[in-house]
Amino acid sequence: MKKFAKITSLLLLSLALVFVACKKEPEPDPQGEPGSVTDSVGHYNPEPAQNTPMYVNFLPEFNSVYQLSPNADGTFFALADGNETDYLLKLDGTGTVLEKKRLGFRSLRCVAKTNESIVLIGNLGDVSTPYFMHKTGYVAIFDMSMNLLATTTLSDPQFKIELRTILQDSEDPAVFYVGGHAINESFIQFPYIATLRYEEGLMTVVKSRIFDDSKYSRCRILGMVEKKVSGQKDLVLEMTQYSIVNDPTEENSNTVHIAKLNYFEEAWGWGQFTFDVAIEGPHGDSYTGNNSIDSDDESIYFFGFCNDDKELVPANGGYWASGCIAAVNWREGRKLWQRVVSFSERADCFYDGQLLDGYLYVCGRHCGIHYFSTEKRFSNGLVAKFSLSGELISQKTFGDSQRYSKLYHFVKDLNGNIVCAGGSAENLGDDKLKENGWFLKTDL
Repeated sequence: MKKFAKITSLLLLSLALVFVACKKEPEPDPQGEPGSVTDSVGHYNPEPAQNTPMYVNFLPEFNSVYQLSPNADGTFFALADGNETDYLLKLDGTGTVLEKKRLGFRSLRCVAKTNESIVLIGNLGDVSTPYFMHKTGYVAIFDMSMNLLATTTLSDPQFKIELRTILQDSEDPAVFYVGGHAINESFIQFPYIATLRYEEGLMTVVKSRIFDDSKYSRCRILGMVEKKVSGQKDLVLEMTQYSIVNDPTEENSNTVHIAKLNYFEEAWGWGQFTFDVAIEGPHGDSYTGNNSIDSDDESIYFFGFCNDDKELVPANGGYWASGCIAAVNWREGRKLWQRVVSFSERADCFYDGQLLDGYLYVCGRHCGIHYFSTEKRFSNGLVAKFSLSGELISQKTFGDSQRYSKLYHFVKDLNGNIVCAGGSAENLGDDKLKENGWFLKTDL
């Protein structure tokens, strides 16, 4: 087999499009119903979607579609959530399934796609107490016909390992960096990074590092970008730090950090420099479930959500969520600006964000709400566009007023339209949902 180093290093997607999706960590509960109940309250979304997509398709075989990757012929590779496993799909321009591959594991994102391969990460070995986790990380490589080429697992004798993100080296296409967290015997999470090399059909672990210093206790890596200064490079990380030991994914107890930890252990210069910048909302929290950062020559851009003060207060107490975006100067390790963005009187969440054509785009959920009186849930899909200083330019909301809908990921198609992937669920009653994959096309 030809060495992977001979594979063209030009990704079909730029690093600005390197797969940011939100799926695997639990979504926040959209809080309870406000005020009193009447015959009309609780049977439809109180703030219905305002826009009609150019095209929409449902994929009832899957719970959601959470990743898209455009091909030169107008088709898409996609990742979908099934009942027992995840699937690698090939979709046409209307979202119709042309091919599917049962993965046999829970994936997180389709990360690197060259002319000859697709690289996926995931995790194996379920552990349910004291919270849900996995035992080992997993990497799988497929060819463009979705045939499996190689796999490898990442483990440690003293820690459980979970992977959350992967990044291809900008100079050597045979090298990949994976990030996530290591879990010790007390079930405390610490940041974890490993370097992998794929050559001659084999993926091998070159180096791994667990940041088990006490200051990184209860931290996990969810995203990363590679940056260079004066010939030195490092990985700038998107991490969350949690406070509830037995519930690391409780969004109210998490705070996002943009951090540089000197993974390559440089002894001087910018490489040695470390920083940790917290992104905190009005109540000291912020959240993201997956890689939701992008970057340019000066800034790391974060997209997520946080608890916010809204005029309408949930009847069961607490706060509604609002979208949160921020910019951090990665050369100096300082926050440049932060915006908390509310599109409705209920829960708004940003699940994915990207830097495209000089603007910041996000997708997510608009007006999420759970009515306890009818045991129904509602929300709309959201797409919005911001300037590089965080000023809102335009927004669109999509979905049926009787469904629970959200958008996890988006890409641009060959015509410059925004193509989105997500899930749209039908309320069945008794707090039960019939989930469907959701594919739609729009413009901004």
